[in-house]
Amino acid sequence: MNSADKLQAQTNELNKTLDKLKKKSQKLFRQLLADEVLKEKLAKDVVRVSERLQKVNRRIEARIKAKKEYAKTIQETESAYTRIMENSNMMMDLLAAQGGGDDSGEEEEKTKLAPNDPYADDGVNAQVQSEVRAQDENGKPI
Repeated sequence: MNSADKLQAQTNELNKTLDKLKKKSQKLFRQLLADEVLKEKLAKDVVRVSERLQKVNRRIEARIKAKKEYAKTIQETESAYTRIMENSNMMMDLLAAQGGGDDSGEEEEKTKLAPNDPYADDGVNAQVQSEVRAQDENGKPI
């Protein structure tokens, strides 16, 4: 092989190697572009998920606040109900002591309210009945 043939063979080999390197570079460039696109998509997803997380956190905070308000209202209502029942029983006892009840004691027992019984449906009726009995036909207290 003469030197011209050797030079041509080396040039051909160099061109093949350069072509391989160019193809690898182009492939790497396409992968890089694909990674950049994926990175952009993921960044948008992070923003979207972060915003959604903030909304959920705000909703949780609002619900916790509402739950506390419900608990407070329930406690205040139960307390007021207990005071009403205690006052009603005290009024019934006073009426009974003043002779406002019937002599058999049976009616008094029916109208006496349980202080912690939220289902005592005759409690309101008993109070109204005792107020009606304590008035004459003109509505004046007896």
